[in-house]
Amino acid sequence: MNDVRLYADMESSLWRNNPMLVHLLGITPLLAISDSATKALAMGTGMLLVGLVSAFSLWLVREYISPNWRLLVGAATLSAYCSLFTLLLQLYFYPLYRELGMYVFLIPCNFALLLKMDKVMRTTEWTKAGLDMLVLGFSLLLALVSFALVRELLLSGSVFYGWQLLIPNAVEGGEWMLENRENLFTFNRLQPAGFLLLGLCLALLRLTKSQDSSPMKQRTQNPFERARVTGRLKNIKEN
Repeated sequence: MNDVRLYADMESSLWRNNPMLVHLLGITPLLAISDSATKALAMGTGMLLVGLVSAFSLWLVREYISPNWRLLVGAATLSAYCSLFTLLLQLYFYPLYRELGMYVFLIPCNFALLLKMDKVMRTTEWTKAGLDMLVLGFSLLLALVSFALVRELLLSGSVFYGWQLLIPNAVEGGEWMLENRENLFTFNRLQPAGFLLLGLCLALLRLTKSQDSSPMKQRTQNPFERARVTGRLKNIKEN
């Protein structure tokens, strides 16, 4: 729990403390749907909206939630608003919803969002909690779109291909636009390519020291102490 509070209390930032690119939290959509900047923008926007609405709702009822139930209530609230976001996608952006698939339901599983819900329920001022949540949402959006731009450029030599999917009530069958685009580097569409590209990006960021992962190395708990061993066990063995 100390490690959970340590991360939750860390100040969010757009780049230097990005949860996806520094702490590797919530990287499932980063690897699964980052072959298209269009899908990445939609997923990142969903994370931002669901996180903000959930944070505001939990802050309003924070005094009625026991500290032992904060993580559970936070997960349930994120799931409820994610379901509402999914319904809106089905109603107005159905081709885009088909492209995102099951990954849109993984928004409540984002550990970075879940831990921030605990901080929101412990914050007395909404301005601080809301600003921190807003920065976190934009940091997730920035990581998704930035990574997808690089990957899509390597895949097809274009960016935001199939942007028409972002238009409400797009024509039926528009979801196949992403499948029929010209592929310059077909392997880049597969998930293993996402792993390799993510590893190269992280190595480059660490080499240029443009990221800061030091806060997670600061442990607040005391180290484990070795228990003193007496001769009692030896006497029992001899008997």
